[in-house]
Amino acid sequence: ERAAWIELRQLMYLVVPMPSDASKAGFLMNAFIELDNALGTSYAQEAKIRNATIDIQLVKLLALLVKHRCGLFIIEEGQEDHELSNVKFGRSFLTFFLRLLNTGIPTVLIGNPKAFHEISTSSQLMSRLSNPGARELTPCAIATNAEWTGDYVPGIWGANLLPEPDEPISDLYKFLWDRTGGFVHYLSMWRREATRIALVSGDRSLKRQHLDLAMKSTVMQVGAQIVTSYWNGRLGN
Repeated sequence: ERAAWIELRQLMYLVVPMPSDASKAGFLMNAFIELDNALGTSYAQEAKIRNATIDIQLVKLLALLVKHRCGLFIIEEGQEDHELSNVKFGRSFLTFFLRLLNTGIPTVLIGNPKAFHEISTSSQLMSRLSNPGARELTPCAIATNAEWTGDYVPGIWGANLLPEPDEPISDLYKFLWDRTGGFVHYLSMWRREATRIALVSGDRSLKRQHLDLAMKSTVMQVGAQIVTSYWNGRLGN
């Protein structure tokens, strides 16, 4: 009441995928659609937005993010095929990121590092983005990696949905690394599949037999091929 507001529909966070054609128009359309999905609004259908120039749409998107007090703006799937050095993005797209950061909205860019080559050429933009931290999420190279032993295995493998503790496994860190190649994604997936098998079986704890069965599942077999391909490429085999 003191702020003279009738209501405020806050946008806690917004996730916008990069468009497949790497165009600003596609990015903006994705943004307005995701905004509507989150808030139940109809910004994507408004004539003033649809008929406006790209630059005006960019300004409108920023205004809406500020208006709805966006808590976190996540731009994901910046894969190599959508590389920001693509001529369709040009310098004006980097200007948009600068404008976005100038609004004070916390922003996260997620994707293949090669997708952000153009960003790395802008010292002004890199200084803003790297201030809170730039993280390259590569697989843990060895089973004794500090993140593997201190974060990932305790955090993911320690998430137990069954009433009793897991069956003990000798040298657990190496056992898990050998079968996942240090990929956190597959570590999590393996835990999920094994837990599902244990629950369906009516067992009260996770056992080695559940892990073996989970490793034979289609999703883990495909994962094993990807892990092998990755490390063969890294090691030059």
